[in-house]
Amino acid sequence: MAAAGECPTLHDIKSMFAEDAIPVAMIQKAAERASAKQRCTLSRQFSVNHHGWKLAHIQQIGLNERTAISELPMERLVSHFRALMSPSNMFVVPLAWAGMAEVEPVIQAIVASN
Repeated sequence: MAAAGECPTLHDIKSMFAEDAIPVAMIQKAAERASAKQRCTLSRQFSVNHHGWKLAHIQQIGLNERTAISELPMERLVSHFRALMSPSNMFVVPLAWAGMAEVEPVIQAIVASN
């Protein structure tokens, strides 16, 4: 939305959430989708890749767990969510440079430039 020059209001976000129009995952497995209250996933409409950018994170955001999400401690999930969604943990690079986006020297350069 930002790439399109859009800046939704809190009212807009509440409406979009009620209409299941805010992506909650990149993909959902069939079992997750069956029980999910929110089902909107990333699509070309929401993808920064579609606009020629790679979204990267300074602090890695992968859970790297084979444990079911329902069995993970809540504090771990909250910490993960904050890292995932924090604008101060995100940066974009041109899609052509995607392979370099989360390489440690690049991340250090991004951190140093702030």
